[in-house]
Amino acid sequence: MKIILLSGYAESGKTTACKLLSALLPEAHVTAFADAVKDQVAERYGFNRKLCDSPGGKQTLIATEDGKG
Repeated sequence: MKIILLSGYAESGKTTACKLLSALLPEAHVTAFADAVKDQVAERYGFNRKLCDSPGGKQTLIATEDGKG
């Protein structure tokens, strides 16, 4: 078993690289480690999880209970 980890800035091409690698390695399993964090944050603060997956969504301000957003 080989483990390949990719890291980089947002929108730097990590997902594209994973798609290319998984096409070459059909047995590959792709996991985005940030997905679990995004799921928990969206649930905790009660906003739509899809906001975490786009540049525009990530810039959306959401007011929290303490009003600090």
